[in-house]
Amino acid sequence: MTVPNPPTPIQPHGSYHFIFTYLLEDQSGAQQNRLYSTSGLQTPGPWQTREDLFRHIYTASVGEDGALPIPVFFALEPNELPAARDVPG
Repeated sequence: MTVPNPPTPIQPHGSYHFIFTYLLEDQSGAQQNRLYSTSGLQTPGPWQTREDLFRHIYTASVGEDGALPIPVFFALEPNELPAARDVPG
């Protein structure tokens, strides 16, 4: 009888740096839309995807009056720098 190999453990993602720029429309009718930008670190769970992180950041950016953010820019990159041996020069 062959015993199957145990599943390979999921490697942790590490943290990711994000930048999210979005527009919030003025809900008062004063035509004063505002452009906001936020940045920070997110560490995804083992099964989370890039879209999951975007939705989390998007939801956290809802205006105090319930205005939904209109995405303008989104970047998500691993929060690491190349090792010294990988840097040319």
